[in-house]
Amino acid sequence: MPQIQHEAQAADSRVRNPHVLAPAPSILLDIVRFLAALTVIIGHLSQGYFTTGWPPVLMYFAEGAVAVFFILSGFMIRYITRVKYGDLRRYAVDRVARIYSVVLPAIALTILFDLLSSHFNPAFYAVNFGVSPGHGAFNLPLVHTALSLTWSHVVRIALSLAMLSQAWFKDSSPLSNSPFWSLSYECVYYALFGIAIYLRGKKRVAAIILVFLLIGPTIFLMFPLWLLGCVAYDVYQDGSLKRSSIIKLASLSLLSVAGLRGSRALVEHFHANWFYIGRLVPSMDLVAIATVAILIPLCIALRNVRISEQHLAVRCIRRIAAATFPLYLIHFPLFVLLAATIPYPRHSLWAKFAILATALTLSLLLTGPCDSLKNYLRKTLLPLRQP
Repeated sequence: MPQIQHEAQAADSRVRNPHVLAPAPSILLDIVRFLAALTVIIGHLSQGYFTTGWPPVLMYFAEGAVAVFFILSGFMIRYITRVKYGDLRRYAVDRVARIYSVVLPAIALTILFDLLSSHFNPAFYAVNFGVSPGHGAFNLPLVHTALSLTWSHVVRIALSLAMLSQAWFKDSSPLSNSPFWSLSYECVYYALFGIAIYLRGKKRVAAIILVFLLIGPTIFLMFPLWLLGCVAYDVYQDGSLKRSSIIKLASLSLLSVAGLRGSRALVEHFHANWFYIGRLVPSMDLVAIATVAILIPLCIALRNVRISEQHLAVRCIRRIAAATFPLYLIHFPLFVLLAATIPYPRHSLWAKFAILATALTLSLLLTGPCDSLKNYLRKTLLPLRQP
C-alpha cells in the first residue's frame, strides 16, 4: 500500500506551482465539504417528521454549514477561472455540465420519491410537505397520482431547473426537496463571477443588469459571503496576507454581516414581509468568516506536503467527497420516502444510522452515472475541434 509522503515546508512558504491546487489542501477541502454535507443531513434528519430525540441545535448547525459550501464554492471557482478556463464559453459549459449532471437525476428522483410517498402515505405527505399530489386519495393508482400533480408543482420544478426558484422573493423548491434552494444562489454567483471575469465594458454591465432583472435583489445579499471564498483562494496562492487581501477580507466580511443581519433588521423594522429573506440566516456570516480564518492558514501550511493519490485513505476521501453533491441534493426526498413508507421507530439511534447509511449509499451509487452524464454534457456542449 502506498504511503503518504511528507516534505518539509519551504522557508518562504511559497507554492512550488502557484497555479495548481496542491493535493494536501485539496484533500482538506474534500474533508471539509463532506463534513459540511454530513452536518446538513444530520440537521435535516433531526426534524420531527423524520426522527425524535435530537437536540434542536442541530438544525442551527445545518443552516450554518450551508455557508461553508458557499466559501468552498467561491474558493474553487476562483481557482478554476485562474487555472483552467480561458474563455466564457468553456467556463459556462463546465458549470452547466457540473450542475445539471447532478440536478437532472436529483429532480427525477425527487419526483419519483415524492410520488411514492404521496401514494403510500398521503396523510403524512400532505401534513408535512403541503398538499399531496394525490389529494388524499389512498387508493389511487400511482400513474393517476402522477397525473394529478398540480400546475404549481410543475412550475416549481421548472423554476428549479432554470435556477430561478429563489428569484424575486420566492421560495419555490421542487416538491419536498427544500435543500435545493442554495443551488439557485450558487448558480447566480457562478454567472456573476463569470460575467465579471470574462466580459468587459457595456457587455458586462448589460449582463449584470439582466441577471438582476431575472433574480431580484435578495440573492445579491449573500454574494459578499460567497466572494470571501474567492479572496481566500487569492490569499492561498500568495502564501501570505497582504494589505490588499486584508482589506478585501474585512470589507467582504462587513458586507456579509450587513447583508444577512442588516436586511433582516430592515425587514422587521418596516414590516416588509413581502421581502422574503427566510434563507438568509444570520449565523451564516459568522460561520463563513470563521471558515475562511481557519482554512487559509491550514491550506497554506499543507500545500507543500506530498501526498500520494494512490494511498487508500486518499482514494476513500476522494470517493466520498465526490458523492457530497448528489448526497446534498437527494437526501431530503429520500428521508421523506423512508418516513412515509417504513414504520421505523423515530427515536431509535440504529434507525437514524440506517437512514444516514442509506442516503450515503445511494449517493455513492449515483456518483458514477452523474460523472458519465457530466462528461456527456461537456462533449455535447463543447465538442472537440477538428484539426
